[in-house]
Amino acid sequence: MYRWRKSMYNVLVTNDDGIDAAGIRQLVFTLSLTTQVYVFAPKEQQSAKSQAMSAQGQLSVESRSIRGAEEAYAVGGTPVDCVKFGLQTMAEKGVSIDYVISGINMGLNLGADIHYSGTVGAAMEGAISGVRGIALSVEHYQPDYYEYICGMIPELLQMSGELDSSVVLNVNAPDLPAWKIKGTKIVKCGPKRFKDSLIPVEEEESLYRYAGGHYELPEEEPEDEDVAACADGYATITPLRMDYTDGAALRTMQRMTNDNALCLFIDFQERLVPAMRKPKDLMKNVTKWARCAEALRLPVLLSQQYTRGLGATVPELREALHEYSKLEKLSFSCFEAPGFEEEMESMTAKHVIIAGIEAHICVLQTAMDFLERGFRVTILKDCCGARKKGDFDTAIRELEKAGCRITTYETLVYQMMRSSRHTAFRRISEIVKE
Repeated sequence: MYRWRKSMYNVLVTNDDGIDAAGIRQLVFTLSLTTQVYVFAPKEQQSAKSQAMSAQGQLSVESRSIRGAEEAYAVGGTPVDCVKFGLQTMAEKGVSIDYVISGINMGLNLGADIHYSGTVGAAMEGAISGVRGIALSVEHYQPDYYEYICGMIPELLQMSGELDSSVVLNVNAPDLPAWKIKGTKIVKCGPKRFKDSLIPVEEEESLYRYAGGHYELPEEEPEDEDVAACADGYATITPLRMDYTDGAALRTMQRMTNDNALCLFIDFQERLVPAMRKPKDLMKNVTKWARCAEALRLPVLLSQQYTRGLGATVPELREALHEYSKLEKLSFSCFEAPGFEEEMESMTAKHVIIAGIEAHICVLQTAMDFLERGFRVTILKDCCGARKKGDFDTAIRELEKAGCRITTYETLVYQMMRSSRHTAFRRISEIVKE
């Protein structure tokens, strides 16, 4: 059993149900057993305000007395207003806030609720300000049981403290006695959506109000989502971030957009190519890829290593391309060549597609330098070479482990086109089939 001990943490407490709500009073008392508590909460009910702020208005502030709080203020504004004002006020007093804890909300904040919830919005505001945020909610609009969620607080403080401050913990618990709750699950946000409607106000044709609604749930609810877990009698913890970027969609869209890709051909030179394993097969793939890149209108850069000693780029590659830039280098990585890094920084391309030799030397070092600078790197395995198979295989493993995408030129070009409706489809199909 956890032994409650007073810590040095300073906690700013707020909510969206108002400073007189039972949930915030219970939260303040519980936190006061282990932390220093400062309350900045709305004077009145502010539910469903999300992250709204009174940008064009004025805030009234009244001092209040709340059991367990070092200081308490009722703020005439939204939950986000309370957090902003509270952090500023305490900073002016020389108090550094360690956590913003919002709640305990009367009613669960699961699934799509998080986008509307003032409780979650206040915790998010803490994260935006660089302060760790926790949002607490209990089932029902007049809950009977706060014991379980209050008992989670020491663990939540520790858990949040070990995560990045940009992460907000959204915590929900059933309105049940602690002994009836099955435990705590760490889960992702579920698909719950609230379906409501607007109806006209009687005798006021130009006025409407929200009517009662209901939640729409999928027929099958995965057990690893908050909605299903809470319905099954578990308390839930879901880590949230302010970054709404859909990573999978971002990568798909980046693949769809060819304008942000640079094709780099590394050191296919007259005295190097013949020394590679299976040079004829290698150059057949390389020249096909070069012609496909041109059909897709991708920008092309050719590098040459110590041209005086290793010769110029092989004729078949130069003939496959009509427009390209050329880079002279003495170092293994292209980034060591004068002006190369500055040129890359000025380009809109943040995706580089590499074909080159040798895989374990110039290709490897150049690709690693691109990754270090935040580029997405695609390695065309069938368009890279080395003298020894062992060196080639080792390089490909290291590149993939480092975060490069490993694929073949044919796979890539068809992914870039997406469908046979692409304007270059017929031309590329002819090239690939040769």
